[in-house]
Amino acid sequence: MACSFFMGCQKQIAAVDTSAGTSDNLSQLADTIYYQWGDQSINRQEIYDVVKYNNDKTQVTSVTSWFNNFRLGVELVPTYSGNTVTVNSDFHDQYILDAQGRVASHTSTDPQPNGTETYLTEVYTYTPDNYLDKIYIYDSMYFADVNVGSKFLVSIAQYTVSNGNYTGYTLKDFALNDQTGYVGRKYNFNYDVSKNAYLPISFFVPITADNTQLNFDKYMNYGKQSAHLITSIDYYLLLDDMTSTVNGTYTVTSTLNSDNSVTSYSLQGTALGAMPSDNLSPIPRDIKISYLPK
Repeated sequence: MACSFFMGCQKQIAAVDTSAGTSDNLSQLADTIYYQWGDQSINRQEIYDVVKYNNDKTQVTSVTSWFNNFRLGVELVPTYSGNTVTVNSDFHDQYILDAQGRVASHTSTDPQPNGTETYLTEVYTYTPDNYLDKIYIYDSMYFADVNVGSKFLVSIAQYTVSNGNYTGYTLKDFALNDQTGYVGRKYNFNYDVSKNAYLPISFFVPITADNTQLNFDKYMNYGKQSAHLITSIDYYLLLDDMTSTVNGTYTVTSTLNSDNSVTSYSLQGTALGAMPSDNLSPIPRDIKISYLPK
């Protein structure tokens, strides 16, 4: 992504950052990233991503994910062609980039004997000053038995920005026979505005917003991100019984290196004890990052 969740928009290397140039500080390129997903994860609670770059450090050339106990999960290798990035995943994930190198859409397809059925499409919109505005999530699996090829709007993620920081996120979900929608989750993000910090992974997309089925997503370009160091996250979730809700606050503890790059952060708070109504990602409880040497 062009900028990180914890830091204002500066030059940054990302998987598809074809327009923003190269980083002035190569220590800000992540080498290995550890995620501990915690409360809402069913399996793969611990994931290590090893990220490789091309020689001039302008593109990611592979992301190899190691699951629990360093069991190899998958190596994802992108193919770059103009404004299209295709990944060798099971679902043939493809990203279309806009003129600024940001992700404009992401499509996953499920190969079928009689052709290719698109099963997930995400469309990203941005504000005029380069902040992420909305994500529209479409799914054709609902129509697999009745109208193959149709797309059904399942969710809209809406962001709010204040003083250079993402301060809010609201996910509105839709049922197949009811397009009025309901709020499935909300986040409020709180900051220490006296501290800038840099995180070389996507936090809002997909870690809190979208999904983490494809680990390559975390290293894409999604425009500007927040300018300051996050200190806490207030959350609201509708649970999978479609009636109960849970809300609370995670306190965020971070460590930084001498370049103000985040080397770890940890969320402390009460375990949720239930699954959310949507099928999006949980908030990770821990992230640890190592960087390429200068």
